[in-house]
Amino acid sequence: MPAATTPPARTSVLRNGRRWQTCWSGVGAYQGFGASLDADAAAVRMVVERVPEALIAVSFSKNLGLYRERVGGLIAISENAARADAVQSHMLHIARSIYSMPPDHGAAIAARIFAQPPLRREWIQELDAMRTRIQDMRSLLAQRLQEVTGDNSFDFIRTQHGMFSLLGVSRDAVERLREKHHIYMTADSRMNLAGIMPDNVAYVAEAFAAERGT
Repeated sequence: MPAATTPPARTSVLRNGRRWQTCWSGVGAYQGFGASLDADAAAVRMVVERVPEALIAVSFSKNLGLYRERVGGLIAISENAARADAVQSHMLHIARSIYSMPPDHGAAIAARIFAQPPLRREWIQELDAMRTRIQDMRSLLAQRLQEVTGDNSFDFIRTQHGMFSLLGVSRDAVERLREKHHIYMTADSRMNLAGIMPDNVAYVAEAFAAERGT
């Protein structure tokens, strides 16, 4: 369930989940890049308060800058102790068959930061600064796109949150942006906006305006 999901949509998902007696699962890969560390976890907290069982995958690859270390974890919430024991047994078996003993370097870094309040405060401050920078670049890109296109068709970039946006241009336009302008994104036009900077935002906006409709 994305952090940006509206409250009515969350309520509908929870109601159906209870009716279908499903085990809810969620992924927290970008916590801290939306509104804040606490606010981005609101949807997950709402779910675990209302469903008997859940699996929550947590990643610190991006918000701790440990992407190559694959730092994270799987949190299992079970209905009772017996089911929790069974889940743990299955998880250990799966882990053993996949990697047995993974490298500990990234996990050790994360543990040290989380265990020491001064380091944890510094990390949160740096994460807040990165989130603010991304949001500022979103606003600046939307402004530049409005100036060069003469319309508000890209204004959603300003109102969304996080590292990525699906820009809604064609695969042909994506290819032209890559080949002619060296602007990169996935084929479905999902772009990492953390790469936008004050000194390249005008170039990016002008390239989009030139290629989006041709």
